[in-house]
Amino acid sequence: MIADRIKTALYHTGALGAYHRVRHRRHVTVALFHRVLPRDDPRWTQADPVWTVSTTFLAECLDFFRRHYTVVSIADVLERVEADAPLPPRPLAVTFDDGWADACEHALPVLRAKGVPATVFVIAGEVDGVEPWQDLVRRAWRRAEPSGWPWPCAELGEIERPRVVADLIASLSAMSDGRRARILGAIREATGDVAATQMLSRDQVVQLSRAGCEIGSHGLTHTSIPSSASPWEEVAGSRQTLAAILDGHADAPPTCFAFPNGRWDARSLDLAVAAGYRAIFTSDPGVNVVPSDRSRPLVLGRVSITAAPLTDADGHLCPELLAWRLFSLAPRTVAPGGM
Repeated sequence: MIADRIKTALYHTGALGAYHRVRHRRHVTVALFHRVLPRDDPRWTQADPVWTVSTTFLAECLDFFRRHYTVVSIADVLERVEADAPLPPRPLAVTFDDGWADACEHALPVLRAKGVPATVFVIAGEVDGVEPWQDLVRRAWRRAEPSGWPWPCAELGEIERPRVVADLIASLSAMSDGRRARILGAIREATGDVAATQMLSRDQVVQLSRAGCEIGSHGLTHTSIPSSASPWEEVAGSRQTLAAILDGHADAPPTCFAFPNGRWDARSLDLAVAAGYRAIFTSDPGVNVVPSDRSRPLVLGRVSITAAPLTDADGHLCPELLAWRLFSLAPRTVAPGGM
C-alpha cells in the first residue's frame, strides 16, 4: 500500500510526467491490446480474462495516451523514419492483435470517438473463422484438473505432459496442420466447447481499412514462427491472403507484421524482412530507439496493456499505475538480422 501511495503521489504531483517528458521524448512507444468487449457482452465470460479489456477501460487508456503522448499511426512513423524526418515528441501507436470481430464492433467506435489511429494485426487464416486455436487450448486448460492428465482427450497422451499451458501450445505448434487439427477437434469434442464465429469477417477487415485502421499480418494460423512447420507460409502467405482480401480497398499489401505469440528469433526476423514488411513488431516490452540505419525495416517492441494490474475495484483505469508501467520502461533497439 505504501508503494501504491508513492506511485499515486508521484503521478498526481506531476513529477512522474515530467520525468517521462524528458526521458522518452525521442522514444517510440507501441501499446498492444487484444480483445475489447463491453462487460455485458455474452462473449465476456468466455474470453480470455488476461487479454480482454472492457470498452470503458480502452476509452480511459486512450484518454491517458492523448494526455501524455503524441498519438500517431504506424504509417506516420514509417513515413518520417524513411524520410529521415524528426518524429513528434513522445510518439505512441496503438495496436490490436489477432483480428477478433470486436476490433470492428467495439474497439473501432471508441477509436473514432477519441480520434485515435490504430493498426489491427489479423490472423489471415482465421478471417471468417471461429477463434485462434491457442484460445481453445487455453480455455480448456483453465477448466482442466491438473491431476486429470492426459486431459481432455486420449490424443494428448502422445505429448509429454506439459508443466504450463505454454508448453502444450509449443508442442502443438510444432505439429503438422493435420495432426494438430485432429487433436484440437478431440479437445473441442471432449470439452463440449462449441464456440461461435468470433473473428473478423472479410467485410469487417475491409470496413476497418476504410475507417482508417491499418491492417497488418499476424501470421496465417497464429503459430509461433520459430516452431512452425511452415514458417514462410506463415509470414509471406499471410501477407498474400490479406492483400487479396484488401484488393481494391488498400494501396498495397500489408506493410506491418507482428510475431504470433510474441515469439521470434533471428531467422524469423529474416523471413519477415524477405517477405517485404517495412515494420516488424515483437511483444518485447520497452520503448523503442529508432535505429540510425534507415535502410532496413523498422523493428519495434510493444507493451501489452492488460486490465487486471491497472484497474481499481470497479474496473476503471488507475492512471498512476499505467503511468508507472509505461514511464519506467527502458529504451531498447532491435536490429533485423542480415539476409
